[in-house]
Amino acid sequence: MNTRKKDHDKSKKGVLYIAVILSILVVFAIVFKDQIYLLNSKTNLKDLEVSNSVESFKIQSTDLVHNENQVLNNFLDIRRFNLTHAILSHEIAWLKYYDKTETKDKVSVSNFSLNDNDLVKDANSTATSQADTNVYNPSLKQVLDKNKPQVYIYHTHTTESYFNVSIDFKDSKEKKYNISGVGQILSEMLENDYGIATKQDDAIHNDVYVGSYKHSREALQNELACYSGYKLILDMHRDASDNKNAETININGENVAKIMFVLDIQHEGAEKNIQITNDLIAISNKLFPGFCKGTYTYDGGSSYFNQDLSGNNVLIEVGANCNTLEEAKNSQKYIARIIAEYLNNK
Repeated sequence: MNTRKKDHDKSKKGVLYIAVILSILVVFAIVFKDQIYLLNSKTNLKDLEVSNSVESFKIQSTDLVHNENQVLNNFLDIRRFNLTHAILSHEIAWLKYYDKTETKDKVSVSNFSLNDNDLVKDANSTATSQADTNVYNPSLKQVLDKNKPQVYIYHTHTTESYFNVSIDFKDSKEKKYNISGVGQILSEMLENDYGIATKQDDAIHNDVYVGSYKHSREALQNELACYSGYKLILDMHRDASDNKNAETININGENVAKIMFVLDIQHEGAEKNIQITNDLIAISNKLFPGFCKGTYTYDGGSSYFNQDLSGNNVLIEVGANCNTLEEAKNSQKYIARIIAEYLNNK
């Protein structure tokens, strides 16, 4: 009798252990389903692209969390696939709200910094503001020639979206909600307001995040093989940050998402990419002080951010996930004016 009771107790404990393990696995699968999918999508880790750094990683206050010497960073091509939590908390914005782990690795920054005045005090406040300024300049309008497009816009991380259309801070495949929809607005403004023929690639390159730059690179190579006359190529992104103050400016009475440029400086011919970026920033600072946060540089980014394919290729971040979609849209008339000024001087 006692033996059967012991066996029964052991059986109950075994069932309980199995139930606990299964529950843990279910929770793990729900929370990390994206990472599991990414891992399963590759048959071998050797297939992963090697990268020394991650696009659109910024300083968050005093938390410096980039280490170019980390081997794990070499597995990282884009946001959401980094095996270190520090980078994950930058690249997956919602993760920051659950863990504020600090690290102290070094980072190389150019022309960009945050200070105590940038800290968020109110969700609706903005870090800076401007008096009324004239945005549109009709004297810059050209005769539109659709056969000779001057600007090419594409999106390596096509599904990046904004705060009010992505409650859980994830991305959207719907163009009206994501960064490609914002890029379409810029394309239309360049053509309608300034006569600058523009072509946009709104294909989704980040269905599987690992390899996003590889996919957008192939698309850009194909485009340049067909037409090489682009004077400006923009890889338009949305950054990741929870500092609304640092990402927003008020111009002409409306909240506008700030912009930032990201550069790889290691590839051959980077001098031209750097010069174009500096020219755009100089125009922005002259016309709309505070609108551009500057440049974030990498000494060997993911696939060089494709900037080695053309000296005219720059990566631009339009706001961050803490911005609203409307604020990102508001940015486009200012970006269009900056581009029109730039092309008018070429």
